[in-house]
Amino acid sequence: MKVHGDFEPSDQVLCVAGVTTFVGCILFSIETQQTIGYGTRSVTQQCTSGVIVLIVQSWFGLIIQALWMGIIYTKLARPKKRRHTLIWSRQAVIGLRNNQLTLQVRLGDI
Repeated sequence: MKVHGDFEPSDQVLCVAGVTTFVGCILFSIETQQTIGYGTRSVTQQCTSGVIVLIVQSWFGLIIQALWMGIIYTKLARPKKRRHTLIWSRQAVIGLRNNQLTLQVRLGDI
């Protein structure tokens, strides 16, 4: 990879073919994380450290996505326990309603 064209091309082995800029590195990372395909960018077989970094990024991305899906599923699938969201008043009233005595209590929904 060349940074701003400061280095002359040498006969070194490239870890990722088709990446020559920082933006290309970011795009390669996004393509790896989202598994949308590389196109012209790919990890070469000659560089084992590039393969290891690719595997580590894929595993971390998988773990992060699984955690987010677990959090979202937990929030959506398990509603709050209803009995903990209702509050009964401490006072009750016996009142007249439709010419009959009725017991009236208040129920608060949190």
